[in-house]
Amino acid sequence: MNKQLNEIFKNHKEGKDVSSLVNKLAAKIIPIGKKDPLWEIGAQNLLKGVIISLLNNPKTTAETFTTDKIKEICELGNLKGDKLEKLRSYFEKQPLACRQLADAVVNNSDNTAKSYLGVLYNYLARL
Repeated sequence: MNKQLNEIFKNHKEGKDVSSLVNKLAAKIIPIGKKDPLWEIGAQNLLKGVIISLLNNPKTTAETFTTDKIKEICELGNLKGDKLEKLRSYFEKQPLACRQLADAVVNNSDNTAKSYLGVLYNYLARL
């Protein structure tokens, strides 16, 4: 996955559109199931929102654009305590495109958001 992240970061810094690369990476990490794809789609979109938010952060470098950093941001929504509010707060400060991608997760009921996050964590744990 680091190879794909490096390619995304490099292309972004060169001013190229990386949306298709981000989409491919999210689809590779979280494949869409056939039974009830809603949960995987929401988890993919949240992951895309996190990746794009990192790319838009001027403090992000090639060295910090990592799987671990992506996991760290996703963990803001940890299923325990008030951490879901931390994830919501994180996305409130992000550009519109990131907020729109994360919308189904962060602007939903706590139980629904936690279900999306459960799917996301399940796939991130495999990385």
